[in-house]
Amino acid sequence: MLKKINLYLNNGYNMRIDVGLSYNAPYLIKWVKTNKKNIVVGFEPHPLSFQNLEIKIKNFPKETRDRIFIFNCAISNIGAPTSQKFFSTGSPNTDIDPGSSSLLKPIGLFNNSIVETFNVNVISLDYFLNKVNYKVIEFIKIDTQRNNLAMIKSLKSHILKVYMIQAERDCTDYYDKAASGSELDEFMLHNNFKQIANTKNKMDSLYVNSLIRVLDFVPFRIDIILRKFPKILIKFAAKSPIIFWKTFLASIFYVLATNINIIYFKLKHLGKIFLKRSIRG
Repeated sequence: MLKKINLYLNNGYNMRIDVGLSYNAPYLIKWVKTNKKNIVVGFEPHPLSFQNLEIKIKNFPKETRDRIFIFNCAISNIGAPTSQKFFSTGSPNTDIDPGSSSLLKPIGLFNNSIVETFNVNVISLDYFLNKVNYKVIEFIKIDTQRNNLAMIKSLKSHILKVYMIQAERDCTDYYDKAASGSELDEFMLHNNFKQIANTKNKMDSLYVNSLIRVLDFVPFRIDIILRKFPKILIKFAAKSPIIFWKTFLASIFYVLATNINIIYFKLKHLGKIFLKRSIRG
């Protein structure tokens, strides 16, 4: 898969990373369907969730399926690949959502949700990205049940080449040794990331790397976000107007550039209609 990933990247495709896919991978699927110049790499340690995703992805059209790369392992801040205890909160012995499973032990309200424990393969993002010929990572979404700070730290120097990160926060009451939201904010600020938005439930934060120029890569499609998530776009514009306008202009430029042939033929067609009407007039 690494060879195929590098082949796409060498041919001008961009990369997004989804850590913690659960059984339905909504972000991964949305990304790969809305931008055909993206490849998406995903990591999911739960074996049954991973198997479910493999079956789901096989039913996608080949063009979509070929741009998805998923790995059955967890991500954490470790030096070399290893195995660690994994706390499963669902499947195969219960109907409970396995999406609450984690490398961190559930506590408090989640203390009685553990169905079984087993070892899973664990790598760092630094280990993975050292094998990949990327230029900039557009987006990393992290849903690792409060192991998020460790996962971000596992990027090492690669964090300098990540444009946007979405991560969970503030669940120290539910998972043992989970990092607090303030710890996450402090680390991101130290690495030149600016928080631009939170989800409605305040469980996730969105950060943008202020050192990366938007034109260094193909930006996310603001036209799509405007159509589907207008409220998020308004918050983005209000909180970080300079970054917003740079991203907006770059996105418009990208959309025009990728549709230049369509625009040309439409204008040509309209020109012919206008010319015919002028002659008749």
